[in-house]
Amino acid sequence: TQTLAEKREIAQEKREKNRQRKEHEEKEKLTFEKFYAESYSPQNKLNKSSKSVVREDQLSKTFIFPVVGNVTLKNVSAVELEKIKEIMFADEQSARSVRYALAVVRQVLNYARSCKVFAGENPVSHVKMPMADNERKRFLKRHEADALLEKLKEKSVHLYEISLFSLKTGARANEIFSLQWKDVDLENETIVLWDTKNKNSRYVFMTSSIKNMLRDKFETKNSELVFPGRQNIKSTQVSKTFEK
Repeated sequence: TQTLAEKREIAQEKREKNRQRKEHEEKEKLTFEKFYAESYSPQNKLNKSSKSVVREDQLSKTFIFPVVGNVTLKNVSAVELEKIKEIMFADEQSARSVRYALAVVRQVLNYARSCKVFAGENPVSHVKMPMADNERKRFLKRHEADALLEKLKEKSVHLYEISLFSLKTGARANEIFSLQWKDVDLENETIVLWDTKNKNSRYVFMTSSIKNMLRDKFETKNSELVFPGRQNIKSTQVSKTFEK
């Protein structure tokens, strides 16, 4: 027969287990936007300038929340962050702004870790940061890019496809030359790009034009490489057609 003290101790242990279980469930359900609004933003206002707070809120509401706002903290991945990059570049945001947005995501998840509501690896570490460049440079306008692609298509379909892929995904030459079909997911419209020098990978999403091009190429492929060079071996440099 249990004593009253033992019964109280068992009841206390049960209450504690229920409390821990409930706390764990709440952590598992905590979304990025909810944590940002209830925890990160209040401490942000205490520790940063009003200008920084406003900028972070703007980036979050415009670009970050639409992608990861409803995603639980533990499920935020590099795939979603690459999507944020893609959306921001499509909106003609600067590389500096994209880096700023990714830095906000990193800070939110780091603060979540310090609050013991996030225990995973910060996915921002797996995303390639665009190079910030303060120099004024001229970029091709849409009609100029389209005209260039048409000219390339007349001279070399292969170079046209590589150029289109680079333009739409931001992939570098070596990433394109190394791309294999096993890294292309036509169903989910994603591509894994590998940096052969640093052994890192990143995800990019397909635009409709890229998906259509890759689907056509897949039907006639005769190499593991998506963009094979002569004799179906890996290219090492861009064709000199660009110079002609």
